[in-house]
Amino acid sequence: FTKFFLFADGLVSFFIITTALQSPISVITGGPGTGKTSIQKAILDIYRRQNPGGRIVCCAPNSTGVMISGM
Repeated sequence: FTKFFLFADGLVSFFIITTALQSPISVITGGPGTGKTSIQKAILDIYRRQNPGGRIVCCAPNSTGVMISGM
């Protein structure tokens, strides 16, 4: 289980993405405009390329991030 608090920084984003791809469960959290949806989309795009047909479960308090990610 990994929990991330987001800050808009390229190196931090790289760390979040690579760590999330190695963890069975990740929680991505942060205020408005911190890049949560962008990080989620990047994680999902990479995962889908590496695991065609793999199972993905996304949860969110509202549908915005889930809809944008294409789930």
